[in-house]
Amino acid sequence: MAMLISSSEPIPVIEGALAMGEWQSLIFAELDGPRARTLNVRLIGNTSSSH
Repeated sequence: MAMLISSSEPIPVIEGALAMGEWQSLIFAELDGPRARTLNVRLIGNTSSSH
């Protein structure tokens, strides 16, 4: 199943919101039974500040 479903996915964030289309969504599928999970978030890109 790992060949069909990836374990990571880049998702753009624009102005603090996920930049996804109207019919796009995120789904978490538990395929190998319940167990402890770790969520890693990496923010990459430009930052802008309005001072």
